[in-house]
Amino acid sequence: MADIHNASGQRSVRSDRRGDGLRSMTMEAGPFVRRVAAIAVAMAMTMMVCVWSLSPLGAQPVAAAERTGTLTISAAIAATDGGGAHVLAGDTYAVAHVADATLGDNGAINGFTTRDAFASLGRDWGTLSSSEYNDAAKELADYAAAHGLYDVTDHAVTGTDGRAVVRGLTPGLYLVSRTGVDDANAGYVCDAFLVAIPENSGDGSGDGDGAVNYNVVASPKFEQTTTPGPGPSEQPTPKPSPTPTSTTPAVSGGQSNIAKTGAAIMRYVQAAVILGGIALLFLFIRSRRNRANSDSGLR
Repeated sequence: MADIHNASGQRSVRSDRRGDGLRSMTMEAGPFVRRVAAIAVAMAMTMMVCVWSLSPLGAQPVAAAERTGTLTISAAIAATDGGGAHVLAGDTYAVAHVADATLGDNGAINGFTTRDAFASLGRDWGTLSSSEYNDAAKELADYAAAHGLYDVTDHAVTGTDGRAVVRGLTPGLYLVSRTGVDDANAGYVCDAFLVAIPENSGDGSGDGDGAVNYNVVASPKFEQTTTPGPGPSEQPTPKPSPTPTSTTPAVSGGQSNIAKTGAAIMRYVQAAVILGGIALLFLFIRSRRNRANSDSGLR
């Protein structure tokens, strides 16, 4: 009975030593692992705060990624006597968003989806001829005027240079109508027209995106019906040109440097998180190896 009692006692002592070793290893590795994990999390949070602080207040990543363009309405008539062009200052234009554009991988327009407000007049916009576009524009202009659908702006006024700029236009098809005529320009008429943002120039020109141009210049086609007002040598005194309004935010044609900086910082955040995870995995493996070595020594 004494032998059995002594053997049991030895197992108990060995078990106690093993438990002491594990407790000691846990006490040594536990705080270190927690500190490394806390540092990794702190690094990731710091990088995320940096990204947020560099973004404009109220801006969302999805909104920042969507590019907008500008439409410049250039109202001028080339002189037939070799003199300077006759600009039509003080006229008012209205703009409506008729259809949203679907972009391809190269940024060019692949197709259009007519907006709900103009659904009854929807067409397969990508297949129309020039004359069909002209007919559609006239019909859309009558409909938009009757139902108050000029949602982008109804007060884009040409300045002394005959130009009016509308900003913040998302990719799509837009209706442009001349809704107000200055007295000096009463002898000229033009029809409503449709313009796409962006336009596919096809010649590699534009604003740095190859064949895609987000800064579109549209020139209405005027017809002279009566003797016009003062000619190029007698420019009328133009009315004040208020800044065109738009329901969409006014954003420049180029991409935001802040968005690019935020994207670069996000890559650093991802790298920090990955490195933190690798460190934790390494510590876990080392802890298991030390435990195995300790168990082997105790045996």
